Amino acid sequence: AMKGNKLNDFEALRSCGSVAFSDGKNESLSDDLLFDAMKTLAKNDSLFIGHPRYHKIYNDRPVNLGRVSKILGVKGIPVSAEALDVARYVLYAAETGCRLHLCGISCKASLDMIAEAKAKSINITASTSPQYFSMSDNDILFYGARAKVYPPLRKPDDVAAVVSALADGTLDCISSDHTPLAVEEKGNDIRSALDGSIGLQTAFSAAYSYLIESGKLDIYRLIELMYLSPASILGVDYDIKAGTDAYLNLLSLDREFIVTGNYLKSRSSNSIYMGLNLRGCVEHSFVSNRFE
Repeated sequence: AMKGNKLNDFEALRSCGSVAFSDGKNESLSDDLLFDAMKTLAKNDSLFIGHPRYHKIYNDRPVNLGRVSKILGVKGIPVSAEALDVARYVLYAAETGCRLHLCGISCKASLDMIAEAKAKSINITASTSPQYFSMSDNDILFYGARAKVYPPLRKPDDVAAVVSALADGTLDCISSDHTPLAVEEKGNDIRSALDGSIGLQTAFSAAYSYLIESGKLDIYRLIELMYLSPASILGVDYDIKAGTDAYLNLLSLDREFIVTGNYLKSRSSNSIYMGLNLRGCVEHSFVSNRFE
Protein backbone atom coordinates (compact mmCIF):
# COMPACT_ATOMS: atom_id res chain seq x y z
CA ALA A 1 0.00 0.00 0.00
CA MET A 2 1.01 3.62 -0.62
CA LYS A 3 3.96 2.68 -2.82
CA GLY A 4 2.90 5.19 -5.46
CA ASN A 5 3.40 2.87 -8.43
CA LYS A 6 0.01 3.09 -10.12
CA LEU A 7 -3.37 4.80 -9.89
CA ASN A 8 -6.34 3.27 -8.09
CA ASP A 9 -9.69 2.70 -9.74
CA PHE A 10 -11.18 6.04 -8.69
CA GLU A 11 -14.62 5.33 -10.07
CA ALA A 12 -14.89 2.05 -8.17
CA LEU A 13 -13.83 3.75 -4.98
CA ARG A 14 -16.31 6.59 -5.53
CA SER A 15 -19.11 4.06 -5.99
CA CYS A 16 -18.17 2.57 -2.61
CA GLY A 17 -18.52 5.96 -0.92
CA SER A 18 -15.03 7.49 -1.11
CA VAL A 19 -15.25 11.29 -0.91
CA ALA A 20 -11.55 12.12 -1.40
CA PHE A 21 -8.28 10.59 -2.61
CA SER A 22 -4.73 11.00 -1.34
CA ASP A 23 -1.13 10.20 -2.16
CA GLY A 24 -0.63 9.07 1.43
CA LYS A 25 1.60 10.51 4.11
CA ASN A 26 4.59 8.26 3.56
CA GLU A 27 5.31 8.43 -0.14
CA SER A 28 5.55 11.10 -2.83
CA LEU A 29 4.07 10.30 -6.22
CA SER A 30 6.25 10.79 -9.28
CA ASP A 31 5.48 13.92 -11.27
CA ASP A 32 3.78 12.07 -14.12
CA LEU A 33 1.66 9.88 -11.84
CA LEU A 34 0.58 12.84 -9.69
CA PHE A 35 -0.36 14.87 -12.75
CA ASP A 36 -2.35 11.97 -14.22
CA ALA A 37 -4.13 11.40 -10.89
CA MET A 38 -5.16 15.04 -10.55
CA LYS A 39 -6.20 15.24 -14.20
CA THR A 40 -8.37 12.12 -13.81
CA LEU A 41 -9.95 13.32 -10.55
CA ALA A 42 -10.73 16.72 -12.05
CA LYS A 43 -13.12 15.10 -14.53
CA ASN A 44 -15.53 14.22 -11.71
CA ASP A 45 -14.74 17.18 -9.45
CA SER A 46 -13.14 14.80 -6.94
CA LEU A 47 -10.95 16.06 -4.12
CA PHE A 48 -7.24 15.27 -4.00
CA ILE A 49 -5.53 15.49 -0.60
CA GLY A 50 -1.78 16.08 -0.74
CA HIS A 51 0.91 15.87 1.93
CA PRO A 52 3.72 18.22 0.86
CA ARG A 53 7.11 16.66 1.50
CA TYR A 54 10.16 16.50 -0.74
CA HIS A 55 11.56 13.21 0.53
CA LYS A 56 15.13 13.52 -0.66
CA ILE A 57 15.70 16.50 1.65
CA TYR A 58 14.17 14.73 4.67
CA ASN A 59 16.62 11.83 4.79
CA ASP A 60 18.51 11.67 8.12
CA ARG A 61 17.37 15.15 9.14
CA PRO A 62 15.39 15.07 12.39
CA VAL A 63 14.58 18.76 13.00
CA ASN A 64 14.06 22.10 11.26
CA LEU A 65 17.13 23.75 9.77
CA GLY A 66 18.30 26.63 11.96
CA ARG A 67 19.60 27.52 15.39
CA VAL A 68 18.24 24.42 17.10
CA SER A 69 19.69 21.97 14.55
CA LYS A 70 23.07 23.64 15.07
CA ILE A 71 22.79 23.35 18.86
CA LEU A 72 21.91 19.66 18.56
CA GLY A 73 24.62 19.05 15.99
CA VAL A 74 22.29 17.43 13.45
CA LYS A 75 21.33 18.09 9.86
CA GLY A 76 18.25 20.27 9.52
CA ILE A 77 15.20 20.15 7.26
CA PRO A 78 14.80 23.43 5.32
CA VAL A 79 11.35 24.91 4.70
CA SER A 80 11.98 24.27 1.00
CA ALA A 81 11.39 20.56 1.70
CA GLU A 82 7.74 21.49 2.16
CA ALA A 83 7.45 24.56 -0.06
CA LEU A 84 8.87 22.79 -3.14
CA ASP A 85 6.11 20.21 -3.00
CA VAL A 86 3.44 22.85 -2.30
CA ALA A 87 4.50 24.59 -5.51
CA ARG A 88 4.23 21.31 -7.44
CA TYR A 89 0.73 20.59 -6.15
CA VAL A 90 -0.46 24.15 -6.79
CA LEU A 91 0.85 24.22 -10.36
CA TYR A 92 -0.75 20.88 -11.17
CA ALA A 93 -4.05 21.99 -9.63
CA ALA A 94 -3.99 25.14 -11.76
CA GLU A 95 -3.32 23.17 -14.94
CA THR A 96 -5.70 20.24 -14.34
CA GLY A 97 -8.50 22.07 -12.53
CA CYS A 98 -8.44 19.44 -9.78
CA ARG A 99 -9.80 20.35 -6.35
CA LEU A 100 -6.80 20.27 -4.03
CA HIS A 101 -6.42 20.12 -0.27
CA LEU A 102 -2.95 20.35 1.31
CA CYS A 103 -2.31 18.95 4.80
CA GLY A 104 0.15 19.79 7.54
CA ILE A 105 1.19 23.26 6.37
CA SER A 106 3.87 24.52 8.75
CA CYS A 107 5.83 27.43 7.26
CA LYS A 108 5.41 30.93 5.86
CA ALA A 109 6.90 30.02 2.48
CA SER A 110 4.10 27.51 1.89
CA LEU A 111 1.44 29.88 3.19
CA ASP A 112 2.53 32.63 0.81
CA MET A 113 2.09 30.31 -2.17
CA ILE A 114 -1.30 29.11 -0.95
CA ALA A 115 -2.51 32.68 -0.46
CA GLU A 116 -1.33 33.59 -3.96
CA ALA A 117 -3.06 30.52 -5.42
CA LYS A 118 -6.33 31.47 -3.74
CA ALA A 119 -6.01 35.02 -5.04
CA LYS A 120 -5.78 33.52 -8.54
CA SER A 121 -8.96 31.46 -7.89
CA ILE A 122 -7.15 28.12 -7.98
CA ASN A 123 -9.41 25.58 -6.25
CA ILE A 124 -7.28 24.94 -3.19
CA THR A 125 -7.82 24.53 0.55
CA ALA A 126 -5.26 23.80 3.24
CA SER A 127 -4.94 22.71 6.85
CA THR A 128 -2.45 22.74 9.68
CA SER A 129 -2.22 20.91 13.00
CA PRO A 130 -2.03 22.20 16.60
CA GLN A 131 1.73 21.69 17.02
CA TYR A 132 2.45 24.24 14.28
CA PHE A 133 0.65 27.10 16.01
CA SER A 134 1.50 26.15 19.60
CA MET A 135 5.18 25.20 19.49
CA SER A 136 8.37 26.16 17.65
CA ASP A 137 11.64 24.34 17.10
CA ASN A 138 12.91 25.97 20.31
CA ASP A 139 10.62 23.61 22.23
CA ILE A 140 12.59 20.62 20.97
CA LEU A 141 15.35 21.59 23.40
CA PHE A 142 12.90 21.01 26.28
CA TYR A 143 10.71 18.16 25.03
CA GLY A 144 13.19 16.17 22.95
CA ALA A 145 12.02 13.21 20.90
CA ARG A 146 8.31 13.67 21.65
CA ALA A 147 8.50 17.02 19.83
CA LYS A 148 9.78 15.31 16.67
CA VAL A 149 6.87 15.56 14.25
CA TYR A 150 6.26 15.61 10.51
CA PRO A 151 6.76 18.26 9.17
CA PRO A 152 9.20 19.42 11.87
CA LEU A 153 8.42 22.22 14.29
CA ARG A 154 9.45 25.47 12.62
CA LYS A 155 10.88 28.82 13.71
CA PRO A 156 8.80 31.28 15.79
CA ASP A 157 8.21 33.46 12.69
CA ASP A 158 6.61 30.49 10.95
CA VAL A 159 4.42 29.83 13.99
CA ALA A 160 3.19 33.43 13.86
CA ALA A 161 2.50 33.07 10.13
CA VAL A 162 0.40 29.94 10.74
CA VAL A 163 -1.67 31.77 13.37
CA SER A 164 -2.25 34.70 10.99
CA ALA A 165 -3.23 32.29 8.20
CA LEU A 166 -5.82 30.65 10.45
CA ALA A 167 -7.30 34.05 11.18
CA ASP A 168 -7.36 35.45 7.63
CA GLY A 169 -8.60 32.32 5.84
CA THR A 170 -5.41 31.27 4.07
CA LEU A 171 -5.70 28.09 6.14
CA ASP A 172 -9.15 26.52 6.06
CA CYS A 173 -9.09 23.99 8.86
CA ILE A 174 -7.23 22.34 11.72
CA SER A 175 -6.61 18.58 11.74
CA SER A 176 -5.39 16.46 14.64
CA ASP A 177 -2.53 14.76 12.74
CA HIS A 178 -3.07 11.81 15.10
CA THR A 179 0.01 9.58 14.79
CA PRO A 180 0.16 6.89 17.49
CA LEU A 181 3.54 5.26 18.09
CA ALA A 182 4.78 2.55 20.42
CA VAL A 183 7.18 3.52 23.20
CA GLU A 184 10.10 1.81 21.47
CA GLU A 185 9.31 3.63 18.19
CA LYS A 186 9.49 7.04 19.87
CA GLY A 187 12.27 6.42 22.34
CA ASN A 188 14.39 9.28 23.70
CA ASP A 189 16.89 9.87 20.88
CA ILE A 190 15.63 12.52 18.49
CA ARG A 191 17.88 11.16 15.75
CA SER A 192 16.28 7.71 15.69
CA ALA A 193 12.78 8.50 16.98
CA LEU A 194 9.90 8.20 14.53
CA ASP A 195 7.95 11.33 13.60
CA GLY A 196 4.57 11.94 15.14
CA SER A 197 2.33 12.82 18.05
CA ILE A 198 -1.11 11.59 19.02
CA GLY A 199 -3.64 14.37 18.68
CA LEU A 200 -7.29 13.25 18.56
CA GLN A 201 -8.01 13.87 22.23
CA THR A 202 -6.01 17.09 22.58
CA ALA A 203 -6.63 18.84 19.24
CA PHE A 204 -9.52 21.00 20.43
CA SER A 205 -7.91 21.63 23.82
CA ALA A 206 -4.63 22.76 22.26
CA ALA A 207 -6.45 25.00 19.79
CA TYR A 208 -8.59 26.53 22.54
CA SER A 209 -5.60 27.04 24.84
CA TYR A 210 -3.22 28.55 22.29
CA LEU A 211 -5.64 30.39 19.99
CA ILE A 212 -8.72 31.36 22.01
CA GLU A 213 -7.24 31.95 25.45
CA SER A 214 -4.52 34.08 23.88
CA GLY A 215 -7.10 36.18 22.03
CA LYS A 216 -5.77 35.30 18.58
CA LEU A 217 -9.09 33.82 17.38
CA ASP A 218 -12.65 33.68 18.67
CA ILE A 219 -14.59 30.51 19.41
CA TYR A 220 -16.76 30.87 16.30
CA ARG A 221 -13.73 30.88 14.02
CA LEU A 222 -12.33 27.84 15.84
CA ILE A 223 -15.58 25.91 15.36
CA GLU A 224 -15.44 26.79 11.68
CA LEU A 225 -11.84 25.57 11.43
CA MET A 226 -12.41 22.29 13.27
CA TYR A 227 -15.97 21.35 12.31
CA LEU A 228 -17.73 23.29 9.57
CA SER A 229 -14.91 23.80 7.10
CA PRO A 230 -13.58 20.20 7.12
CA ALA A 231 -17.11 18.90 6.50
CA SER A 232 -17.61 21.38 3.67
CA ILE A 233 -14.30 20.46 2.02
CA LEU A 234 -15.17 16.77 2.12
CA GLY A 235 -18.75 17.36 1.02
CA VAL A 236 -20.21 15.98 4.25
CA ASP A 237 -23.63 17.28 5.32
CA TYR A 238 -23.21 18.72 8.83
CA ASP A 239 -26.68 20.26 9.19
CA ILE A 240 -28.69 19.16 12.22
CA LYS A 241 -31.99 17.84 10.90
CA ALA A 242 -34.90 15.94 12.38
CA GLY A 243 -34.81 12.26 11.52
CA THR A 244 -31.08 12.10 10.76
CA ASP A 245 -28.24 10.59 12.80
CA ALA A 246 -26.71 12.94 15.35
CA TYR A 247 -23.01 13.75 15.26
CA LEU A 248 -22.52 16.25 18.06
CA ASN A 249 -19.82 17.21 20.54
CA LEU A 250 -20.42 18.67 23.99
CA LEU A 251 -17.64 21.15 24.74
CA SER A 252 -16.43 22.25 28.16
CA LEU A 253 -14.61 25.57 27.81
CA ASP A 254 -13.78 26.05 31.49
CA ARG A 255 -12.20 22.69 32.25
CA GLU A 256 -8.45 22.70 32.81
CA PHE A 257 -6.36 19.55 32.91
CA ILE A 258 -2.81 18.29 32.70
CA VAL A 259 -2.03 15.90 29.86
CA THR A 260 -0.93 12.65 31.49
CA GLY A 261 -0.86 9.00 30.54
CA ASN A 262 -3.91 8.41 32.74
CA TYR A 263 -5.84 11.19 31.00
CA LEU A 264 -5.14 9.96 27.48
CA LYS A 265 -7.51 7.30 26.13
CA SER A 266 -5.21 6.29 23.29
CA ARG A 267 -3.17 3.13 23.74
CA SER A 268 -0.18 5.26 22.69
CA SER A 269 1.18 8.04 24.86
CA ASN A 270 3.42 9.92 22.43
CA SER A 271 1.71 13.27 22.97
CA ILE A 272 3.68 16.42 22.28
CA TYR A 273 1.65 18.05 25.09
CA MET A 274 2.49 15.46 27.76
CA GLY A 275 2.83 17.21 31.14
CA LEU A 276 1.37 20.50 29.91
CA ASN A 277 -1.74 22.23 31.20
CA LEU A 278 -4.52 22.72 28.64
CA ARG A 279 -7.94 24.33 28.84
CA GLY A 280 -11.19 23.38 27.12
CA CYS A 281 -12.11 19.88 26.02
CA VAL A 282 -14.69 17.66 24.38
CA GLU A 283 -16.64 16.21 27.32
CA HIS A 284 -18.96 13.91 25.36
CA SER A 285 -19.79 12.98 21.79
CA PHE A 286 -22.93 11.77 20.07
CA VAL A 287 -21.93 9.48 17.20
CA SER A 288 -24.78 8.01 15.12
CA ASN A 289 -27.12 8.66 18.06
CA ARG A 290 -24.75 6.84 20.42
CA PHE A 291 -23.64 8.78 23.49
CA GLU A 292 -19.93 8.47 24.34
